[in-house]
Amino acid sequence: MSWNLVTLDRASDTRFDDLSHFSRKVFDSVSRADQRGWAEVYLRGLLTTKGKKSLRNIAEQLGISGSTQSLQQFINQSPWDWRRVETDLSREIHKTFMPKAWILDDVVVQKRGRCSVGVDQFYVPKMRKSVNGQIGMGIFLSSTQASTPVSWRIILSDRWLDDKKLAEKAYVPSGYGIQTAWQASLSLLDAMRKDAALPERPVLADFRGLRGADALIRGLIEREMDYFIELDPSVQLVDDRPNRPPYDRYGPRGDVRSLTDLAAAQELKRRAKAKHSHGVQRTSHLAMSSVRLPGSGHPPAMRLLTEWPASARHGEPRFWLTNLTTWSLRQLMQLRSIWNRHDAEVRSFQDDYGVRDFEGRSFIGWHHQMTMASAAFAFSKLGCMRLHALGVASDSQGACDGSPPSFVPIA
Repeated sequence: MSWNLVTLDRASDTRFDDLSHFSRKVFDSVSRADQRGWAEVYLRGLLTTKGKKSLRNIAEQLGISGSTQSLQQFINQSPWDWRRVETDLSREIHKTFMPKAWILDDVVVQKRGRCSVGVDQFYVPKMRKSVNGQIGMGIFLSSTQASTPVSWRIILSDRWLDDKKLAEKAYVPSGYGIQTAWQASLSLLDAMRKDAALPERPVLADFRGLRGADALIRGLIEREMDYFIELDPSVQLVDDRPNRPPYDRYGPRGDVRSLTDLAAAQELKRRAKAKHSHGVQRTSHLAMSSVRLPGSGHPPAMRLLTEWPASARHGEPRFWLTNLTTWSLRQLMQLRSIWNRHDAEVRSFQDDYGVRDFEGRSFIGWHHQMTMASAAFAFSKLGCMRLHALGVASDSQGACDGSPPSFVPIA
């Protein structure tokens, strides 16, 4: 069924005028009119379909059940370039939200079978267990108002990279070799800088439990980008405090230590025990210290923010590495608050915008689906901003608490 034959009764429903306007801007790079039309239809489906957002359910609830095959072809086979759409989406989000940070984060989609692109058995640190599924790394443009995904890379295990027949079956491009979070992160950053050409923002990421934190940091240093990265306590750094004696109670100067064994962490641990024994009520203790990567001949300035809990019931020690050496502790904590908001919103993105419901198996289909889900999520956040500008109470729309909204004007 062609786009021209699909009747959505749009003329009688002005709520969708703003969605049409948004879709035209974001999918302007898609050359064929029918594909642009199906993009708008699919956006509408992701935003309004109740229950599982499968292609069949979307088509049925939109009243175009005879067009399920057309939707399937648009997502899984049509050759529209999702990377150009990601670029336009990035620019639209930047213009509206004026993000304060670029956040790198992953999305895990559990699967039953093993034929969909990228599916394998992975250990997921956030979940603290192994799952059979797909892992995608995304870059989010984040502010105090929203954290919106704009671009994605799927991570492939050795099983997919070593088995050419398996990869060809899912239409994985022959030159694609991303198999770690740090590789995906640097690829996303390079594309953002080259294609979208947006003003750069500090890069935030949580690499606890992930390998390659040192490779990511060295990549950020090479690219001369600002960063604020949470590290696993097992990561090793060198205490680089000025005027430190050749040897003190924490060990010899220049020795490589895990983060929990560095002088700042040991001092906070000592203070936490002392304050706790004296009955002082406090949830955690913070400290900033100068550090450097092992083997750095002329190391760039780095600081480690250490948070040590007052007791075991207040959580575990946490560590953030940054090159924002002129920023105050208060400014760095503002970046943490942006991350905290993002952490809540990424769960909504996974659960409410069809990410977990995609049933396609191909490389291009996965990227098309993630691009469409990102655009739908962005539209809901733009609607939420419009509500705030109009002075409408935030609890009157799902857009402001994560779930897909009713339609509100954004133009």
